[in-house]
Amino acid sequence: MVASGAPPAAGAFSPSARRIAGQRLRFFEQGGGVTKALGATARARGRLRFRPATGPGGRRTVVALVEQNGTPRARVTVARYRVSASRPGRVSGLRVRRRGQSLLITWRGARGAQRYAVAWRLSDGRREARITRRHRLVLRDVPGIDAGTIRVAGLRRDNVAGRVAKATVKAKPKKRPRRR
Repeated sequence: MVASGAPPAAGAFSPSARRIAGQRLRFFEQGGGVTKALGATARARGRLRFRPATGPGGRRTVVALVEQNGTPRARVTVARYRVSASRPGRVSGLRVRRRGQSLLITWRGARGAQRYAVAWRLSDGRREARITRRHRLVLRDVPGIDAGTIRVAGLRRDNVAGRVAKATVKAKPKKRPRRR
């Protein structure tokens, strides 16, 4: 089995094998705790395009599982390459609004994020965090005298965090009595 063409990190390679009746080739990407099926063929030559699986960066291999009439016959490493660690993008449009005794936190999604980590620190000493799939969160029981900092980061499926977006909340100014 021979693999040629563009390096796999570019997302394509051209495998070629001796043509044998009943032979089928299945290709997998492996490495860094990732295993992803790339495709299968019964042809002796061709071009296989793929997108590397999301996961930690590092060394990956493309493995061909050779099957003969449905029975595995051989396992061959056809290519090796490196993947850079990709992180989710930064959350944008982070806004914090007061609604009575609550804070409404909203944001626009980050590229590559499946979930979001939201952490807050309030002036009354509370420090908490939550993970959500939604693009909004409501914090209850936050009196107007409390100020604080809100941080939101996108998370990949394997909990790798993107860059943090930060917003501050000021305490409501005290109402002054009207002079007559």
